[in-house]
Amino acid sequence: MTPKFRRILIPLDGSARGEEVIATVMPIVRSQPKEPSELVLLQVLDGPDIPASVRPYLQSVCSALRGQGIEAELRIRIGQPAEQILSYADMGAIDLVARSTHGRTGLDRVLMGSVTEEVLRHAEVPLLICRPGITPKPWDRIVVALDGSDRSEQVLTDAVTVAR
Repeated sequence: MTPKFRRILIPLDGSARGEEVIATVMPIVRSQPKEPSELVLLQVLDGPDIPASVRPYLQSVCSALRGQGIEAELRIRIGQPAEQILSYADMGAIDLVARSTHGRTGLDRVLMGSVTEEVLRHAEVPLLICRPGITPKPWDRIVVALDGSDRSEQVLTDAVTVAR
């Protein structure tokens, strides 16, 4: 049986907070030992010049995952982060986007916007959003928020897959 979340896109921004989602997604990655999920690490840059530190950073994260027996590949794209994340998710045969938030609130959020919020509004694939600073715990319980509409109940198939 092919796992529901075979290719997982993890957008990274070079920060430790951005990497926190990797630990959170591990239960999904390891839930299919015969055919584990593949992680696609994506960093989006806003200009054509790629800083010298970007490739070594992504390669070190990718190597650490591969050292644990996890399939991982890295990608770099140029442009607006939310737009590039959504574009790659559409064209890269991605089954899940897993992303950490920066936890911005108030005026910072208004002024800087939220890449995660933009991706959440427009993504055509399921999302796993991780708040920074939260210690990953076993997925013993899953809360599914429904509003009574048929559309909201579409998430139940994915929730059951994750729960199993």
